Amino acid sequence: MEEGEKKLYDTYFGGAKDYYLSVMERIDGGARVIFNFYAFLFGILWMLYKKMYKEAILFIIPMTLITAIVNKGMMPDMRRDMLLSFIFALVMGFSGNLLYILKAKKAVAMAKEQCEDENRMIRFLSIRGGSNILIPICLILLLGGLMMLTGGF
Repeated sequence: MEEGEKKLYDTYFGGAKDYYLSVMERIDGGARVIFNFYAFLFGILWMLYKKMYKEAILFIIPMTLITAIVNKGMMPDMRRDMLLSFIFALVMGFSGNLLYILKAKKAVAMAKEQCEDENRMIRFLSIRGGSNILIPICLILLLGGLMMLTGGF
């Protein structure tokens, strides 16, 4: 990777640039599965933190459908729900890095295509990349508030 392109990815990855540059090298070298513990542990919240909004929605839809199909006509079962949650967490943990790297590559390609100079590319990628803690916190507060209102606690 040339120095100018590395600078673009550094900007996109933000504070975690060293980790994600090494992940990207491994993926470019042929690795498809690189486990991400934070994606496993935090799931959708991790995706929102990494500004992967579309990917989060595309993950929530099948997750909700699968859960509804599995639970259709059955009494709630804590073990079954825990197993499904664990499976979804594993899928997120094993696919999170790949999804994030693909998103980064798309953003860098878009920056090169749409911006005339390096400063504009850097600005574009600093907005598109990095992380955003505000949305996951708002989601946690919203869901916590809804659970308190409905007696879910």
